Amino acid sequence: MNKAEIAEALQAQREYFAAGYTTHYIRGKAFRSTMLADLRDALQKYEPQLLAALQQDLAKAEYEAYTTEIIPLQQELEHAFKNGGNWLKDKRLLPNKLTAHGSAKVHYLPKGCVLIMAPWNYPLLLTIMPLISAILAGNCCVIKPSEQAPATAAVLEEMLGNTFKPEYIRVINGDAETARALAEAPFDHIFFTGSQQVGREVMASAAKNLTPVTLELGGKSPCIVTPTANIYKAAKSIIWAKLLNCGQTCVAPDYALVCEEQKEPFISSLVFAMKEMYGQEPLQSSDYGRIINKQHFDRLLAYIEPYRNTGSLVYGGQSDASQLKLAPTILSGVGLDAPVMQEEIFGPILPVLTYDKLSNAIRFINSRPAPLACYLFDNTDELTRQVCTKVRCGGICVNDTLTQMLHPGLPFGGLGASGFGRYHGEAGFAEFSVPQAVFTNRLGANALRYAPYTESKLQKLKQTFKLGVFGKKF
Repeated sequence: MNKAEIAEALQAQREYFAAGYTTHYIRGKAFRSTMLADLRDALQKYEPQLLAALQQDLAKAEYEAYTTEIIPLQQELEHAFKNGGNWLKDKRLLPNKLTAHGSAKVHYLPKGCVLIMAPWNYPLLLTIMPLISAILAGNCCVIKPSEQAPATAAVLEEMLGNTFKPEYIRVINGDAETARALAEAPFDHIFFTGSQQVGREVMASAAKNLTPVTLELGGKSPCIVTPTANIYKAAKSIIWAKLLNCGQTCVAPDYALVCEEQKEPFISSLVFAMKEMYGQEPLQSSDYGRIINKQHFDRLLAYIEPYRNTGSLVYGGQSDASQLKLAPTILSGVGLDAPVMQEEIFGPILPVLTYDKLSNAIRFINSRPAPLACYLFDNTDELTRQVCTKVRCGGICVNDTLTQMLHPGLPFGGLGASGFGRYHGEAGFAEFSVPQAVFTNRLGANALRYAPYTESKLQKLKQTFKLGVFGKKF
């Protein structure tokens, strides 16, 4: 689709939005609820096609497709139906002395016509999850699925095209040039999930139109295992999250930090847990996915090659280029300046590093760009509090992995290089809304504010506001 066609599609959505179907105070609320119900029904109707597409694009097992794509969407919709009506309500505020003559409230406006740019690694979840928030907030949407997951993109276009009017919600498939053209169009908001490199390009394009953006990126999410942790439980949770979707998850553990004395039992536990889940030959397991394409497959192999036939390649490293499958791989003793420790891995490779003191592990994490997530395994309140208050990251999960993004009440997003903006649940509604300040004068303004400014008015002003007197510390 060229720029002229994109401009025409956007104009059609602007006209639909201006007609007020989504924004009328009463009718708009019912409209949004109905549209979410239609989306729920569409997901159920197209479930077989979506499962087949996920298998075709990522060799995703049906069980994994349910747990990582379909069920989280059902939970998000259920949460929206239960609580969305309250989020839409105006938030009334108590007055202060300056506003005692009226009432104040916050009214939430939809941003307008928004663009959702989805990634390939969870092509259903990360397309529909922000769409739920955008619909609830009252926006019209253009959706650009990733061309690297073409089967899922085709099903999404058919499903949403048969469910919604194109002037309300429209899917535009295409290559990277189409994505660039969309990012350059004057949308009212752009929601992008993907790599940091492309995120910078999207942000630069959006800046030309002063379009606000939400960037859901990634980074090198660390795992910290303290001496008090249960080593096997920590290892099993970490390797499960690392190998889910063959490691192609933005919040996947990127590397592990353990004490030197824990290193060997931790690695042994990783291998044991891995074999429990995927057997002796994980490349033959139907539960184990594949790499999305040859470009990423070759990139991941390049991380491993320097360590072949060395003690640093602790486990794995096997590959099957014909199926784009890469075995779970554990590395140890890698240099901090190595590519595998400089770039987000986004694959089934786990470097294991050691630390002497927890404070040094925290210092190491904070010396690098802020990650999207941090995983801590610890059984003491003191060390847990230390990590939660000092590590800079988008979210923290204690004694588990990935679960911080599964609760619809928890805002999900990054910090710094791992992105900005939050969504899921009420945070998603807020992200796609504009909080509009509304003040209504009901009693008449205080006469003290009007000139002439006499000495008596000044004394009354000081007495009323007790200038120089402050409340207690919080």
